[in-house]
Amino acid sequence: MGSNPASASAINGNWQIIMISTRLVRMDFLIFILSQTSV
Repeated sequence: MGSNPASASAINGNWQIIMISTRLVRMDFLIFILSQTSV
């Protein structure tokens, strides 16, 4: 890991994608639980 801004921005972009994907999975999981319990 050097101090070049290109790799830092790439790691930051990947981290944002990971955070967004985990949020979407969490939302799908909550919706699934709510739909199961409401039946």
